[in-house]
Amino acid sequence: MRTTTPLSAVVALIAGSLVTAAGCERQDPVQVYKAPKEAKAQPLLASAAGSPKSAADEHEFDNAVSELAWTAPSEWTDAPLVAFSAATYAVPGGLSATVSPIVRGPGAVISGSVLPNVNRWQGQLGLPPSAEAELDNVARHVHVNDLEAMTLDLTGTNGKRMLGAVVPAAGKVYFFKLMGDADKVAAQAANFEAWVKTIRPAGAAAQPKAEAPKVEPPKAEAPKVEAPKPEAPKAPAADAVKIPGIAAYTLPAGWQVDATPRPMRAATIIVTRDGATAQIIVSRLGAGAFGDKLSNLNRWRGQVGLPPTENADAHPARELKIAQGPVDVLDFEGPAGAERKRQLVAVTKLPDAKSTFFFRFLGPHELIGKSSGDFDAFVKSLKIEE
Repeated sequence: MRTTTPLSAVVALIAGSLVTAAGCERQDPVQVYKAPKEAKAQPLLASAAGSPKSAADEHEFDNAVSELAWTAPSEWTDAPLVAFSAATYAVPGGLSATVSPIVRGPGAVISGSVLPNVNRWQGQLGLPPSAEAELDNVARHVHVNDLEAMTLDLTGTNGKRMLGAVVPAAGKVYFFKLMGDADKVAAQAANFEAWVKTIRPAGAAAQPKAEAPKVEPPKAEAPKVEAPKPEAPKAPAADAVKIPGIAAYTLPAGWQVDATPRPMRAATIIVTRDGATAQIIVSRLGAGAFGDKLSNLNRWRGQVGLPPTENADAHPARELKIAQGPVDVLDFEGPAGAERKRQLVAVTKLPDAKSTFFFRFLGPHELIGKSSGDFDAFVKSLKIEE
């Protein structure tokens, strides 16, 4: 069990300059936090008794604008802070791990800070940038100690690899990052995963070490009379779950809306059939804010394992009708194989609409084929809020 070391310096961040230095959006107002002159950050801080703590000590912010705590792996050592970082660690193999908080305005969403940084990291790895609707394909959503987070594992074309975790907390988004040669990062992947699992709200107790339970002889006890268990509350009907921007819809039997919020999605619908599972990813974007047709086609092709095409008419759409107007449905079938995928994409084309909805039904080829009629029925049942 480690002791807790407070970082007494308040992180000074200017959102406007952060766009240039860290690759984030410019949409937030400038916000500046200043530390008192007498409170300077130190790589190693003195303990209550006045002696320096070990480099592997747990780091927790003790100022008014810090919300998270974590425990670094024992073989990582404290290092001088780099620009915009709240903590920096020297990692075996000549690597460096950093924690960088980015100030966000009230009510800002995590995706607004994530995508520019993901694109910047992809550039550093020699990878093409992901579009907004692709964020869910490169990030994994996790729940860590009462916090919602996203983790990323990006391997570049230049021999580099990056592991990252993105954790929003009370007006900030914290970025935990380890980048370097792919083989060296691979050697620290388990440590990075363990590090992420320790992230928690500031003030929460660190996870105790697991100990083997003691084996004691059984004691004779009087039989217990258990009170009747109260019935578990019934889950709301699937159709009762609100999807932002959609006034009404009807789900086929066996379909279920997953109420877990995910960045860049209006909703997620889980489809299970014959032991297989697929998802319908519902996205809502501003009209005209989703790029050109060919870029979208190639993104959707890539999601089922197809190579890019230069033919914008490679996937002709068929049209369905809903109450407010037409919906185009495109079909993408991946190459044959044991893991063959298929994706149906429904795109609303409502006259004078301020938003465009995308419904991407992605999963095993056989499941999508058997459920295509149900997908059409679901789309036809949609009533978009006007």
